[in-house]
Amino acid sequence: MAMYFDEHAELAVVQSRRAAVLGDGPDALVHASALRDAGVDVRIGASADAPVRDDADTVGIGVFGVAEAVGTADLVVVVDAGPTAGERFAALAAPALAASAAVVVVDPVALRFGLLVVPSGHDVVLVQPLAGATAVERELSAGRGVPVLVAVQHDSSGAALELALSYAKAIGGTRAGAIGTTVEAAAEAALFGEYAVAGAVIDGVVSAGFDTLVEGGYPRDLAYLACVHSLRGAVDRVASDVASGAADGSLMEFARRAGGASLADAHLREVLRRVLSEVRDGTLAREFVADRGAGSPQLGQLRAAADRHPVVATGRRVRRLLPWIATTRSDARHAR
Repeated sequence: MAMYFDEHAELAVVQSRRAAVLGDGPDALVHASALRDAGVDVRIGASADAPVRDDADTVGIGVFGVAEAVGTADLVVVVDAGPTAGERFAALAAPALAASAAVVVVDPVALRFGLLVVPSGHDVVLVQPLAGATAVERELSAGRGVPVLVAVQHDSSGAALELALSYAKAIGGTRAGAIGTTVEAAAEAALFGEYAVAGAVIDGVVSAGFDTLVEGGYPRDLAYLACVHSLRGAVDRVASDVASGAADGSLMEFARRAGGASLADAHLREVLRRVLSEVRDGTLAREFVADRGAGSPQLGQLRAAADRHPVVATGRRVRRLLPWIATTRSDARHAR
């Protein structure tokens, strides 16, 4: 994979554009502010009642309707990754796109699976920060940056990559490093991670482990601490060294390594290959589109089942005992 840094990008490319950042929330303001501070003529395109309007006024960035903002721009930035972002783009932004306009998208999944479609004839690039907008803003203000993924979906001008790198530089991405990839690879890897790793571990294995301990006669609070609270340390350990983790010679280390070797067996790997195939061939995306078209009954059922699981109520109670963990009003309301 190619890596790009500040010396590989020219700010003048994006500075020569009039940009419209589309989004109703704080992400739009972060991107617009970064562009403005990098010397770009920028405006925000948002809904009439969008929260970003009041915040943008305080920093002097103009906010217009989506069509109006797009119609006056030759660089359109889509930061909204919500389920209706593609429909909104098709209805309001696409008809107003100038012939010379390029489009920057921060969500590879929407592009890869046709949830957001840009009319032909335009440069379309991906610039995806590998952290949320709050981190992008914080790192920029500290003189650093959040690394980004960059990819070219359509290169109508012959200079789409140069534009993507220039945009990445404006938001601080090339300070930390811009990782060159493809929209397909970025989207498929991200969706696989959510489906097969994050979803399976957090919503699947954790709940199953909790149930196994409770069925074995262990108190729910103890089961929660063993199966959920311990994940905090596990995630930190994996992030620091995914291959080996902590090596302390303890019984806990032995259990972790033995469990990883025995549970991640050939059967699991075959399941993961099947899941990856469903992601890559669009099966998962088609199921999502069909479910949304029917009013999201399957998603609603999945949410309801997760909310009803006893690990949720147990967690609200146990977290009251852990003051160093930020709790919510919901935690307090359901505790004791």
